[in-house]
Amino acid sequence: MVFSDSLFADPFLNASCKYHIDKDLIISIAAKESSLKTMAKNVNSDDSIDVCMMQINLKEWLPKLPNISREQIEEDVYLCVEIGAWVLAQNFESHGRQWLSIGAYKAGFASRLSETREAYIEDIKMIYRNVQDGFYDKRLTQLGVNRTNTQCL
Repeated sequence: MVFSDSLFADPFLNASCKYHIDKDLIISIAAKESSLKTMAKNVNSDDSIDVCMMQINLKEWLPKLPNISREQIEEDVYLCVEIGAWVLAQNFESHGRQWLSIGAYKAGFASRLSETREAYIEDIKMIYRNVQDGFYDKRLTQLGVNRTNTQCL
């Protein structure tokens, strides 16, 4: 995997175009994971740490990201969003473009976590509708994001 320089001034558009994932879906995941807070950090019950707007789990993903540091993920919103989209793209590749793959962003694919996954899916569906209705537009504008710009090069 290669994480490249940003093509757009919008991290969500950049990731959307690179991984062919709906921009509003990526925004919805960021809204669920961090309320669109770029410096979000969370310590999980297993003492692993989730960082940045996309709440990238360092224990799970950092070993799979050669030449990328925790500091880079925490400080570079473009890299953060791109890694989140890359994780989702991996789920789509392994299990198809379906809600199960979106739910696995939060809970993985283990059957014992199906309730967690289902709850996450329902939350993302609701947030997605809110994103499309403009509920998050003010916060996105503060981040320099024009949600309606979905034009890839």
